[in-house]
Amino acid sequence: MFEKFFLLKPVLTAISGGKIFTVLFSWFLKILSGILAVGALYGSWLLWSNLSKITGGMGGESSFKFFLGAAFAEILILALVFIVINILLIRSEDIEKLPLAKYYPVTPIIVIFIKMMGEIFASTYAFISLAFALVSWTVGGSVLSMLPFPHLPGLSTSGGGSLTSGLITIAQGSIIGFLLLVFAYFAAEATGALVDIARNTKK
Repeated sequence: MFEKFFLLKPVLTAISGGKIFTVLFSWFLKILSGILAVGALYGSWLLWSNLSKITGGMGGESSFKFFLGAAFAEILILALVFIVINILLIRSEDIEKLPLAKYYPVTPIIVIFIKMMGEIFASTYAFISLAFALVSWTVGGSVLSMLPFPHLPGLSTSGGGSLTSGLITIAQGSIIGFLLLVFAYFAAEATGALVDIARNTKK
């Protein structure tokens, strides 16, 4: 009798089926990868356009070292951005290809998202630690402190450019990144297992 007034029923049915979540989240990751690419290019342009202002008060040798360090840092950070964009696009495709589930359709998306975050954090720690070490060995710790390197929790970036401090930074980044990846995959698998148990109880 009242079904003709249920205008939102098709919308709620589509939402309950889960397809709308896979489509929206897949496109969200694609758009995020595009924003990240544009942001990286803008940051690169900003750095090089202001390079003369930054190095204006430096001597010739310090200015050259800063330029060399900035070039190394730029290449390595752009490579990291490329890796993260690849992860976002691959996981976007995985979400898009998820089969429709009768119960708990959002959980498989969350499982993939948790894994994706672990992959991104692991890549970031490993790559930033490697970039820090390589740049510090190339241009020295005094110039490195002036470069816009991100500071990650648990990662020591206060070395003076020595071989030992660089190796310690690489080891820290690799270990922390690996542990974050393991924890993320464990959390994703535990979430998926709980949902599988809940689905089996409904059969």
